[in-house]
Amino acid sequence: MSQRLSALVICALCMCIAPEAHSEPAAIAAVARAHVAGAAPGSKPRGPKARARGPIKVAITVDDMPGGGLEVIGYSHVQMVKDMITVLQAHRITAATGFIVGTMIETYPARFEALDAWVQAGFWVGNHSYSHHHIAEVGVPAFMSDVLKNRTLVDALEKRTGQEQSYFRYPYLEEGRTREERRSLAQLLERERYTLTRVSVTFGDTDWVEAYLRCQEQGDNLSLLALDRSYLAHALAYLRWSVEAADDVLGHAIPHILLLHVNVPTAKNFDALLHLYEAQGVQFISVEEALREPAYTAYYDAPQDDLLTQASGALGRPHPPKPVAVDFLLDRICR
Repeated sequence: MSQRLSALVICALCMCIAPEAHSEPAAIAAVARAHVAGAAPGSKPRGPKARARGPIKVAITVDDMPGGGLEVIGYSHVQMVKDMITVLQAHRITAATGFIVGTMIETYPARFEALDAWVQAGFWVGNHSYSHHHIAEVGVPAFMSDVLKNRTLVDALEKRTGQEQSYFRYPYLEEGRTREERRSLAQLLERERYTLTRVSVTFGDTDWVEAYLRCQEQGDNLSLLALDRSYLAHALAYLRWSVEAADDVLGHAIPHILLLHVNVPTAKNFDALLHLYEAQGVQFISVEEALREPAYTAYYDAPQDDLLTQASGALGRPHPPKPVAVDFLLDRICR
């Protein structure tokens, strides 16, 4: 499939929102009202039902702070974080939490500037382990040591934020392969007085990174626009899925926790994403407020995944079908 055909197919799948929607809240609101977040052919949207019950509350979290990997030409990770801070402030969002990976500072010391800016802006921090390993690859003892190693960096930043609670998120949302591993890791977090911060809205924002960089290098603006549109459509589809899944699995609406990462497509689309969510009636809250919902602190004995998928398996209550993935197109565009 040619890159331009791929771009057009992506547009078709995400209902092609207008270019001006990236800068005009009214246009984005129109897209939000029109978009159907169906997970399977013939499925019916349930967003309006959920909205009738009250506002959708969402806490913003950003993993892999301050960003890893090679710098993007003309757009550094420090600038990505600063741009995200600017967007948060423009939307008058005062609560957001960034989960820090220590090796990203060890490898790229200059990126501490991003963490400094984040904390100065009044946003909170959490521990995302020092090396961002898969537990299965390094084993539980080494993973535990890696979590503790990250405390030196994160604790110092916590003191600057003034936060009273320490937060932890597992890399890749993996909580251990076996019941014994999961129990051991849960006990570690309890001993270290960490609050596990699960997520309920995650749409795989990192999936767009490689495709975005390929199209950017080629200067293919049509494909970049298609990627932006598919990114926003997928983000909206998963928000609606999470609202519906909470009703089906837990039997009630919950405050949601959104997972994002420091990367080019997220930084570029952050403002449009927040406008899109606001058009759905979203009110942005702190992680502290979201975690008052008991579902986040329940023990599900599940190896990995988002909160609602974990709860679905543990409680034996099926969740609705998830939105259709566009990975096969992301892999082919701009090739």
